[in-house]
Amino acid sequence: MRRIVIVVTALFLGCVTVVTMPAMALWTMATVPLAREGTVIRGGTVWHVVERRGGLVHWVNLESDERLVNPAPDDGALPAWAEPLPRTDDRLTREATLAVGWPIPALGCRWRTVRNDMNFPPPATNDESGWAPKDAVRRMVDGDPAGERLPLREGLLFDALFVSIAWACVLEVGAALLRRLRRGVTRPG
Repeated sequence: MRRIVIVVTALFLGCVTVVTMPAMALWTMATVPLAREGTVIRGGTVWHVVERRGGLVHWVNLESDERLVNPAPDDGALPAWAEPLPRTDDRLTREATLAVGWPIPALGCRWRTVRNDMNFPPPATNDESGWAPKDAVRRMVDGDPAGERLPLREGLLFDALFVSIAWACVLEVGAALLRRLRRGVTRPG
């Protein structure tokens, strides 16, 4: 019976921990270092890419550069959750996706704009400071209506299971310590 209580409690705490990771990321975040900058081709459009990773956060910022005259196959690697949506017209498109979670991304949010008077997401060509991911996490936590929530199912399941196992270990050790304290301390010798 004790083991069932520990497992159920660990699963509950694991799920709560995963859901609160965006708030934890916001609380602990500083500038996020640059992981990669370059270009990818998707659907005949060249996208400028800035990718940043740190702790609980993975940020991918895309800005459409130009449409190719001749068809070209897709080129360049992006995480599946950061793939750009198809462009609807020839206007400049900025798209940024934030994923939060550990050890793999579990929750995400995407922002997209075709207007130059919108300041978020920032242009990928100007995403140099490393503070855009923190602004994105704040917007995600605050429930920014311009952002599209992305539950990353595999990440949610994996992270919840991984964190639940850690919680189960902590609860098992805590229960063993409590049992030992209840029995009392015996004098040596």
